[in-house]
Amino acid sequence: MLYYLYSATATIDHSDVDDACELVWGEGMLDLDPGFAEPEIGDYHLALTSPCRGVGDSHAAGMPYEDFEHDPRGADGAVDIGADEFHPHLYFVGDVSPWDMVDIRVVSGRIGAPVALGLGEGARFPRG
Repeated sequence: MLYYLYSATATIDHSDVDDACELVWGEGMLDLDPGFAEPEIGDYHLALTSPCRGVGDSHAAGMPYEDFEHDPRGADGAVDIGADEFHPHLYFVGDVSPWDMVDIRVVSGRIGAPVALGLGEGARFPRG
């Protein structure tokens, strides 16, 4: 979060910000819905259609090689804006106890792309 006092001016580039304050807009700035996957349930991963994908600054000083989840930065050629790099993955939704059904969500780089699901010992599929 960025705060400024008095008549200070901030210069920001390669970011997605709301126009709530006066900024000097640098290169690569967006003022758009970031396109989170499912923010209504707390999933703030970038969606496949996010305008923040691939428009970050790959040469920014201090750019980490991984995002906050240890996904590689710039795996598809250019870094994404924000703390999360879009990366195809599977995840489950909700709490899980033994013998519970699990709702699996797939985040893929392409619609219709094949996805591999590895299950540990003891995994069972319902019959019927």
